[in-house]
Amino acid sequence: MFDLERFRNERNLSQRELAGKLGVQQPYISRIEGGRDPMPDVLVSKLNSLYPSDDFSKYRNGEPVSTTENQRFEHMLNFAIASKKVRNQQQFTEEIQSDKATVSQIKNGRIKIPNNLFANIGKAFPDISIDWLKTGEGKMLNNNQQIGDISNSTVVGSNISGTGINISHNDFSEMIELQKGYQELLRKKDEHVSDLLSIISKLTCYGK
Repeated sequence: MFDLERFRNERNLSQRELAGKLGVQQPYISRIEGGRDPMPDVLVSKLNSLYPSDDFSKYRNGEPVSTTENQRFEHMLNFAIASKKVRNQQQFTEEIQSDKATVSQIKNGRIKIPNNLFANIGKAFPDISIDWLKTGEGKMLNNNQQIGDISNSTVVGSNISGTGINISHNDFSEMIELQKGYQELLRKKDEHVSDLLSIISKLTCYGK
């Protein structure tokens, strides 16, 4: 267990400020501090990179808490939303090609994760460790992948500092739609320019 609240308070950070540094949403920080979600190793690694001179051992309390398959499913869902891989539970459900009732029943512990969903989850979220989801062994993200890391993920390009940017399927879709919008604007611009040139040509002829 990692005492995130103590870590945050000792640095006079609000939950919102810490969430911004970690690239997640503020409610997720609240869930971790309240014990409703575990502190993912990927976020501990992120903190370590932000505060490399700090001693993180003093914030670890005891052994990791054992979780059930259903709890790990919920932790994964919460992390996907918090790290903005999906907007909400509905989009998560669509990404794994499931339905609202099934996801709700898994979260509430009424049913186990259907076998077909493991493959769907692996396809929709390749950075999630399916072995971890099934057994609880290892870490939630494959190869200790970090938010923004370019290894073992669907990634294109890098930001201005050279750090990799993880671009999801939904990001690609939005980028394509934006590109289409820009192309349409350029097409209309060319039409306007052509019309203006035609008008100028006619005015020139009239002036002669």
